[in-house]
Amino acid sequence: MLDKVRSDKKDICLLFFGDWQVVSQRVSEVIRERFKKEPSEIAQYLDGNEGTVRQILEALKTKGMFSSEKAVVCQEADNLLAEMNSIVQWIQGQKEKRETKSLLILHFSQKSSRDQELKKLTEICNFFDFSLKDQKEKDKAQRARELVKNIIQKEGKKISPSALDLFLSLVGEDSSSAIQNELQKLINLIGERERIRDIDVEELVTRHKKEEIFRISEAVRQRDLKMALISLDLLFSQEIPALAILATIRNSLLRILALKIALKKAGFEVEGLTFDQFKSRILPSLKEAISERSIANFFRLHPYVIFLHLKARYSVDELFGLLEKMAKLDLALKGGKVAPRIVMENFLLSSL
Repeated sequence: MLDKVRSDKKDICLLFFGDWQVVSQRVSEVIRERFKKEPSEIAQYLDGNEGTVRQILEALKTKGMFSSEKAVVCQEADNLLAEMNSIVQWIQGQKEKRETKSLLILHFSQKSSRDQELKKLTEICNFFDFSLKDQKEKDKAQRARELVKNIIQKEGKKISPSALDLFLSLVGEDSSSAIQNELQKLINLIGERERIRDIDVEELVTRHKKEEIFRISEAVRQRDLKMALISLDLLFSQEIPALAILATIRNSLLRILALKIALKKAGFEVEGLTFDQFKSRILPSLKEAISERSIANFFRLHPYVIFLHLKARYSVDELFGLLEKMAKLDLALKGGKVAPRIVMENFLLSSL
């Protein structure tokens, strides 16, 4: 097993073990390092639950849309282990060549030393094992469940197993304080009733959808990658369409861009200023200096929101670049060739 997630031109096939949510980010890193391009430009993703080894081999034979190089990623390849001999033969055939322009990445949920086909693959391919991290995630989930049950019991309430699952998928398992705060809201919501039902959690979910959309915009404004990825995961778990998420982020960046352009045109700076200084010294003059209606409308925002937007750690050139990239993402999401989650995760990983 390699300690660092990296690849060079000699690699023909790489193996990843563990939960796909953990592995997917690492796969994207490898593709970027190997090909110096975004995964959406050069990678083809296949699902081992629906595809076949033959489809993998056919994908490896075809060239990429914009390059002769190509990465083929098969998620959940566990179901294809019985046919892996064909993959082994393909790898051995490629090793006889001086250099291959294709990279095969196989993802397995579990690593079993008993499976002979898998053993052959680990002998001829570099691999990355994230299954230990999976166990830590399971332990974290168990601790979160126990915390919820203890609080519910102390409050003299009960919660159905399905409502508990739904609640944790909404709130997450990372923060005990977040679990306690949101659980208290849920307890207050049901009043004197003893049992917490799915419908009670769903009502809380409806409130959280609006909050989470706002949260991912805030994470992007702050360039907080961890918060953005957590928020993205929650939005997808709530079945919010990727195009809606993208539109929300785009609108936020447009506001930041418009305000920064207005500030630059007026010849003002906010660097080093407190909010009170900005509000008293800069904002009134800035509003007077702006005559364009399209930009003036943004000054209807709360003064503190304007201040935060202007303090966002993006240059005007960076914002133009991100908005141009998002136009391509819009096409990628509508094209449907790459899973929406992967498209959005790659955008956040490369932008924040």
